[in-house]
Amino acid sequence: MRKCEQCGSELVQSENPSRPKTRFCSKKCNWAASNAARAEARRLKRVGRTCEFCGGPIPETVAVNATMCSEACRLKVQGKRAAARKKAARQAAIPPCRFCGGVIPVGSHAATRYCSKECRRKALLPGAVISERKRKYGVTAVRFAELLAEQDGMCAICRTATPGGSGSWHVDHCHASQVVRGLLCHDCNLALGNFKDNVANMRAAINYLERAAQVTVSA
Repeated sequence: MRKCEQCGSELVQSENPSRPKTRFCSKKCNWAASNAARAEARRLKRVGRTCEFCGGPIPETVAVNATMCSEACRLKVQGKRAAARKKAARQAAIPPCRFCGGVIPVGSHAATRYCSKECRRKALLPGAVISERKRKYGVTAVRFAELLAEQDGMCAICRTATPGGSGSWHVDHCHASQVVRGLLCHDCNLALGNFKDNVANMRAAINYLERAAQVTVSA
């Protein structure tokens, strides 16, 4: 006499030879056996797993799709991925080489402006600044002298006669139309760049300084 594979009770087999042999005494036992088989399959999937971060074993109690052995490892991996994304974003923001216009190598510091030491050396040679102005803005040495003369040899904004920075005037241009607007000292050029040529924000900054000056005087 055959017995139920789940509960062990005796089975009543059909005498019809075309019907398969019964393995369970009831639907309840059939469902219980199916659930047990699925649970065992899930357990086997958890056996022999290793953590992607530390290489240690992943406990069987952790979810089947888990790739880390603990919350600590998961957080460390997330931190590394976030750092990699930030590094990639910084790298994407690095402009092309100032001298040759080539691509700056991956992994370079965000402040890197030349693709190689050779380009940096050439950029610092006499006449390199003039060549860069002509390449980037189309401003020849003659046109540069004309612009500076039109501004009386001073910054177009603050009217200082000292360019500051590396010792050369900055060619200011509209980033939308690429039209050259004038020559600026280092500080004024940096200020426009930080304000991103946003007139509303610059007016707001002026109003802020005027209000602050009034408060200081009244105090």
